[in-house]
Amino acid sequence: MRKIIILAIIVAGSAGAATYYVDSVNGLDDPSWNGGPGDPWQTITYALSRVSGENTFMCRGEFEEGVEVGRDDYSSTFIANSQAAIRGSIVSIDEVVTLELDDFDIFGFAGGGCKAYVKVNDCYFNCPSGPAFCIDRFHGGGVAYNCVFEDCMSVISITAFEFGSARFEGCEVKNCEGGISYSGEASVSATGCKFYDVAGTAFGASMWGEFATLSSCEIINCGTGAAIGGSRYGASGAVRNSLFKYNTKPIRAYYDNENWGGIEISENLVTENGGSGIEVGGVKIKLRRNAVTENDGSGVYVTEGAPDLGTPKDPGRNVFAGNKSGYDVYNASSENIPACGNSWDPQSEQEMEGKTWQEVNVTRIHDHWDDPNVGYVMWSEPMSGVAPASLGRIKASFGTENGPEQTNTAPMIDRP
Repeated sequence: MRKIIILAIIVAGSAGAATYYVDSVNGLDDPSWNGGPGDPWQTITYALSRVSGENTFMCRGEFEEGVEVGRDDYSSTFIANSQAAIRGSIVSIDEVVTLELDDFDIFGFAGGGCKAYVKVNDCYFNCPSGPAFCIDRFHGGGVAYNCVFEDCMSVISITAFEFGSARFEGCEVKNCEGGISYSGEASVSATGCKFYDVAGTAFGASMWGEFATLSSCEIINCGTGAAIGGSRYGASGAVRNSLFKYNTKPIRAYYDNENWGGIEISENLVTENGGSGIEVGGVKIKLRRNAVTENDGSGVYVTEGAPDLGTPKDPGRNVFAGNKSGYDVYNASSENIPACGNSWDPQSEQEMEGKTWQEVNVTRIHDHWDDPNVGYVMWSEPMSGVAPASLGRIKASFGTENGPEQTNTAPMIDRP
C-alpha cells in the first residue's frame, strides 16, 4: 500500500463541529463503531451516511469509492495533510454550496452539481476515461489552483454551462487528449497555466454571454493552442501575454456580433508553430503588441470580416515577420483590414519605404493586389508619432530574448 495518508474533511464556518475518523485499513463500517479515533469507520461514504451537518472527518488510507457529499453535509472542505488518494470520484450533489479539496491524488474525477461550487488546490488528477474536473449547469462554479492534470481525456468539458464560472490558476496540463473546453454562458479563465502535449485543444471557448480569458500561459506542442469564439449578448474573450510554440494551430478566434463584446489578442509570442500563427474571422477582434514570427503558415490569416490589426489612433505595434508560407498577413476576406503601426519583415519594410498600401504590392502581404476578390491590408496610414514595436522588445517582455524560461521537464521537440 502507498504511504499512510491523512485526509481531513472540514466544514467551513463550523465552530464546535464534531470530529470523526475514517481509516481504510483499520476501520470498520459497522453501527457499533462510532467513528472515534479508536473505532474509525472504513469508508468516507459510510461515514457520511452515519452523520449529517457540519462535521470534520479525519481519514487515513486510500479510498476506492465514489464519494457523494449531499445537501445534509452543507458546505464541506476536504483537506489532505499529506497526499491522499481517491480511486473513484468525489462530487457534491444537490445544491451543496462549497466542496473544497486540498492535496489529493485523484484517479477519477471531482466535481459539483447544480449550483455547487468546487475548489481544488494542489491536486493531482489522472483520468484517462473522461473529464477530470466536472461542473454541472445552472450557476455552478469552480476553481483549480496549482493542480496537475496528466493523461486525462480532458481537464474540463462543459456544455450548457449557464451563468457559472470556472477558473484555473498555476495549473499544469500534460499528455492529455483535451484541455479546458466549454460552451455556454459562463466565465472561464486560465492564468499562469502550462499546457504541454495536449492532442486536441488546450483552451477552447464558445462564448454565448460571458467571458473567456487565457493569460500568462505557455502552450507548447498541442493540437490547437487557444480557440475562442463568441456571438451574442455580452460575450467577450482575451488571449494575453502567452507563449505559443510548436502547436499545429496556435490561436484561432472568431466573433460575429457587431453590437456586443469582442476578442482581444495582445502581447503574445507566437512562433515556430506548424500552421498559421493567428487565424481570425468576423468582427470586433483586435490584435495588439504580438510577435508573430517563423510559423510554418502565414503569420495572421484572416478568414472573413475585418479584424483590427492597428489603426492610426490605436497603432497595432505587432511584429509580423519571417513566416514560412511567404505571407506575414494573408487576407482571404472581402473586407479591407486596418493594419497600421506594425513592424514587418525586413523585405516588407524595404518595399514599404516611402510608399502607401495604395501604391505598392508588398510581397509578404496577400490582399487585393494578389486577388481582386479580397480586400486590402491597409498598412500605410499616417505614422507620425508612432513608434512600432521591435521584435527584440516584445521577446524581452517575456523574460528572455528567446521567450519565457522553460521550467517544465517535458522534452522540447526540434522542428526543422
